[in-house]
Formats: sequence, structure tokens, C-alpha cells
Amino acid sequence: HTAQVDIPAAGGIVFDSQRRLLLIRRGRAPGAGLWSVPGGKCEPGEMPEAACIRELLEETGVVVRIVRRAGQVIRPAPGGDRFVIDDFVCAPLPRVADQQPAVTSEAPRSGTPAPDRPAAGGSVRGGGGSSGTQAEIRRRWQEDGQRPVAGDDADDAGWFTAAEMSQLRLVPGLAETLAGWNLLPD
Repeated sequence: HTAQVDIPAAGGIVFDSQRRLLLIRRGRAPGAGLWSVPGGKCEPGEMPEAACIRELLEETGVVVRIVRRAGQVIRPAPGGDRFVIDDFVCAPLPRVADQQPAVTSEAPRSGTPAPDRPAAGGSVRGGGGSSGTQAEIRRRWQEDGQRPVAGDDADDAGWFTAAEMSQLRLVPGLAETLAGWNLLPD
């Protein structure tokens, strides 16, 4: 075709309670093998906010709510077209009640995830067992209880600090755009 087509898309900028950023490694072109925020094309008639929530779930398994619009970027698409990507700051939603750990001074029952589980970056979060108040343990579980699991066209997914992110091969313009929006991880 001769006319350039704008392809509507959406992306999600999601932080956990430690202000680590949720990133996926792209499994397909464009940017196969590079790390990016989760996102993708809007379905016909789909609003960008809905596409953002859907893509986050498909690519990471993380359920979110939109907090605010971060901005818009334009990226090249195959065939000379371009992606017009609306990016949104999102917050992970709490886990459903039956998946929350029992908050007691005892060790968790088998099959119940502990609040002190390894994080994607390899660290272990503190505050499990009898340390910390019940409210703190429940809040931490609700915010961090969603472990990203790569799906759809994502090869990998995880929470990353700024230092960890600096070691990744990112899609072009990601770090600069997030810096310009003051949305880099800690």
C-alpha cells in the first residue's frame, strides 16, 4: 500500500511496591529478543485503556487498573506503517481473597504462597512470618503477589530495578521515554 497507516496500540507502565518496573522480553518482531513494557495493538473498536489491561494480562498474567495516562509514542511498524502507542501508568490489583496467605505467626500452610518469596530479580522480600504487622504483610502480598508469567508474544517477564534494567537490551527509545516521563524504576 502507498498510504502510511497509524496502528493504535497501548502499553502499561507498572511498578511494584519496591518501585521495580514490569518488563517483558519480546518474542516476535518488531523488537524480538528486546525488553519493553507490556503492550500491543488495540483490537478493532477497543479503547487504548482496555487494550492496555488486556495486553498486560495476556503477556504477563498481571491484573492491573489504569492510574493515569503517561503519554504517547510513535514507533515504526512493518510495511512502512507506524504504531501510535498510548502508554498508561497502571497499578497491580490485589490478589483475590482466597489466594492471600493466612496472616499468622505460623509458617504458611503448604500450597499457600509465603509473603517472603523470591522476587523476579532474585532478592527475597522481608516481612513474612511474625515480623511486620498483619496489615503490612497483607499490603505487601496484595501489591507484589502477582508474579509475572510470560505469555502471548512475550518470551520472559519480570520486575526490574533501574540497575537491572540498565543491563538489558531494551527496545529503542524506551529508557529515554520513561526518563522523560519521570517513570524509571528505582
